[in-house]
Amino acid sequence: MKKLAIIFNMLIIFFVQDLVAKSCHLLLIGDKDDTRLHFSTERNFRNVEQSFSYICSVSGIPFRSKRISRQGVELSQYEVEKWIRKEPIAPDDVIILYYSSHGGRTTDTPTIWPFGCFSDGYVDFSAIIENLFPKKAALYVIILDCCNVFTKGWEVLGERLRFELRGLNDQLVARGFQKLFCHKPYGLIIASGTSPGEVGWHNVWDDALPIKPEDNAKMGGVFTNIFLNNLFQEIQTPSPEWKRIFKKTKIEVIEETMKEDYSKIVPASPLKPQTPQYRIFLYKHKRSAHTYLKDLYKGCAYHKSMFDQNPEISQILP
Repeated sequence: MKKLAIIFNMLIIFFVQDLVAKSCHLLLIGDKDDTRLHFSTERNFRNVEQSFSYICSVSGIPFRSKRISRQGVELSQYEVEKWIRKEPIAPDDVIILYYSSHGGRTTDTPTIWPFGCFSDGYVDFSAIIENLFPKKAALYVIILDCCNVFTKGWEVLGERLRFELRGLNDQLVARGFQKLFCHKPYGLIIASGTSPGEVGWHNVWDDALPIKPEDNAKMGGVFTNIFLNNLFQEIQTPSPEWKRIFKKTKIEVIEETMKEDYSKIVPASPLKPQTPQYRIFLYKHKRSAHTYLKDLYKGCAYHKSMFDQNPEISQILP
């Protein structure tokens, strides 16, 4: 009986150590030199970075963060792929890739996911995501807040939306992390703030006006702010689920971008409301890079018939 107790304790120690050894790697990508999106992108970066840093801190999980944003590090596909190659990823780690900037697509884009605007041109995010899988991480979380068509982005002076990291229960967040990230600890989660043919809304502040702390909290992407608010609401519930986070986010983004303030900027536009899209593939056991590659393209084939049905979109493509 004593031997069984010793073995049981050893198993508990091993299991806890395995969870503690899990690290979170966050890669933030975006163009902070863009004159109009600068404040929104910076606010998005800060919100996302502080959010996952806080979640990892209260959960006892090591956290590493890297920014590729033209400021200090060139915003290029090469720099992103260099980070992927060199970042020390362990088998139980989580990789979070977050992008906030301009985006686009062409009629030949093979998936529903957008292109990113880098210094060396527009890059299909599917090609970047493919390079993550050989790192053999446990969980890949991809969040893209950008347009999904080549056109001028839309901006609104946000008065309603805000995200602030405050009023949270550390114990509930730590418990929610274990259930959300470790219950089915392997898989791929990918979401973009827009569907094909749509532009993404950002809450910005006029460059000519002084920035006040209370106004700064209102800035950022509509999709990002709503996603983070739902993430923290859900993670503090008894049984948090990724699907509920993104389902609520999708509904709230659609409702927000259908409001009168938005229609006044682009009246009767066929490109709104903004409709987030997401795919969730979770497993209890480790899967191969080939499985994740199939997941990435599963149900995501995009047909250009949508462009034929909407000539206004076709006209703004290169």
